[in-house]
Amino acid sequence: IYVYDLTTNASSLVSNDAQAETLVAAVSSGVLFTRKGGGGEDDLFYYSRSGGLAEVGSDLGTTVGAQSKEYKGQTTDGKVVFEAQGTTKDVYIWDSKTGSSRTIGAGILEETFVAITAINEVVIQTQTGAGQRDLAIYRPTTNTAGVISVSTDNDVYNGALANGDVIFTRETATGNDLFVYDTSANSSAALQATSTDDYTFHAVLGNNKVAYSLAGVSGGVFIIDPATSTVSTVSNVANSTYGGLGPDTGDIVAVVPVSSQTDLVLWDESASNPVTMTTAAGNEGFGASFADGKVLFTRIVAPKTTRDLFVWNQTGATEAQVTDTTDDHTVVTTFDADAR
Repeated sequence: IYVYDLTTNASSLVSNDAQAETLVAAVSSGVLFTRKGGGGEDDLFYYSRSGGLAEVGSDLGTTVGAQSKEYKGQTTDGKVVFEAQGTTKDVYIWDSKTGSSRTIGAGILEETFVAITAINEVVIQTQTGAGQRDLAIYRPTTNTAGVISVSTDNDVYNGALANGDVIFTRETATGNDLFVYDTSANSSAALQATSTDDYTFHAVLGNNKVAYSLAGVSGGVFIIDPATSTVSTVSNVANSTYGGLGPDTGDIVAVVPVSSQTDLVLWDESASNPVTMTTAAGNEGFGASFADGKVLFTRIVAPKTTRDLFVWNQTGATEAQVTDTTDDHTVVTTFDADAR
């Protein structure tokens, strides 16, 4: 491994160890890479121009030192989260500025990394039984832990809000329920748990509201504000499904069954109401949204059985056909491209 200086047009050696080395991430003005250790384990190393080379977790002792380590994420202030594989997996955090490690979760149960929130708190899960996981949170700034969930049900992390609160699903015997964990109060409460049907999480929106759907004949697609518990109805038609994010912050698109076909509905957050995008003949599916107010979608236009691409423009609520062939079209991804 070498480092190349764009200013001086020169390369310098980082490591030429006899064991194979693989770069895994760029972190806090440096890089992380793996190298096989003497016992065949995967060791984790950090290199920076200012501090040189350091082994991640080397201060944790010989037992952890002999275990394979896997990089999982980083905080914005230069701390590296990794798992070590012993009899079970454990989770640790290493400070690239001081070279010191702390234990996030280690014990006889399997503990694994889940996420790092917007306020640099680390979410982990503990496998407490077959099909049963609990969730916990670690705060690096205070070196303290909090319990997100401990129950006889399986709890699954969904996402986190900008303030660090965590959304998770509790899979109960009577249906899946949505919960929110308040990190400042260190407590959890039901967000949506009043039905015997399944609540399904879909997304944390840019305005810190949560998109979800409810199964069953009384179901549909909805948005809830965890701060106020206010629910907005995108579609209350049974078997409606979540399509994806809409053009603006807080917008989403739902796929709604109408008679013998599916139509698209946009939740317009700025107007606080759903907008039917199109009711033309043919099954429609969501493709992608763009910041200029356009939504790409598919439609099967009879007598064809394959999907063509269409674009709907929020300004003027107009649509145009993009493709017209016998091939089947889907949107794989979108990207920003330089017009040059």
